[in-house]
Order: sequence, then C-alpha cells, then structure tokens
Amino acid sequence: MLGFTGSPQSVRHRRTRGLTEPRTFTEHDPIRVFLLDDHEVVQRGPADLLDTEPDISVVGDADTAAHALTDGPALRPHVAVLDVRLRDGDGDGITVCRELHDRIPEPTCLMLVSFDDEEALLDAGMARAAAYVLKQIKGSGLVSAGHLRSCY
Repeated sequence: MLGFTGSPQSVRHRRTRGLTEPRTFTEHDPIRVFLLDDHEVVQRGPADLLDTEPDISVVGDADTAAHALTDGPALRPHVAVLDVRLRDGDGDGITVCRELHDRIPEPTCLMLVSFDDEEALLDAGMARAAAYVLKQIKGSGLVSAGHLRSCY
C-alpha cells in the first residue's frame, strides 16, 4: 500500500465520526464492497477473492464512472474499491470517490492503480480516499487487515 499520512486505523477512526471501537463484521453482517474497474478481468480478480471471505460481500460492480454513480449509492457499500484510471471518456475513480462521499455518508474508498502516480495519490487523498494500492498487490494482501478490512 502506498498509503496516506497516518495508519489505516487512524484513518478509520477519523472517518467513523467519533467512534472509538472498530466495527466487527461477520458472515451475517459482512463488509459490503462495491467494485469499479473498466477491465472485466481485473474486476473479476478482486470479486472472486473477496467472495471467498465470509465477512465480506461484493454487493455490486461497475465498469464506468457513470454506472458506479448510478448503482453504487443505492447499494450502500461500506467500502468502494475503485480503479483510479478508466478508459477515456469513462470518468475516473477519484471523481467517483468524491461523489460517493457527497451522496452517502458511509463509504470508504480504496483506490487501485496500475502504476505509482504522485498526482493521482494526491488527488485521491483530496477526494477522501482511505487507501491507495498498486494493482500488483497479492490477493491475500488486498483482503488482509492491512488493507480492505482496516479501511473501514
């Protein structure tokens, strides 16, 4: 994880508006995840990995920013895993992160990027993303306590 200033835990506590105890998720009350990536193969990888976790449920996905902003808010995800860069004309994950925060109070955004990009890192931070992760991360790293679970 390239990350932001502060640990994922400090980000979580700032974002939960004063709660001091992290929320516990279970198979019956899972972390609700929404995925945005314009490449189906890349989108299926995280979806398949996350679906094997009993306390995580992929509630929806999108391949364009417009689709994400139409479907995402209604699904009320706890975590949105967003591709920073989408095909030309399809918008970008940073804008989706910003818009999700404006529309629903709860989402934590985890930004996925193909390569290290300082400008995108700064933009993601300004959009209130909780984490910025290179797509080269191992699957177990994405779902580990250091990434998805600790983002929320």
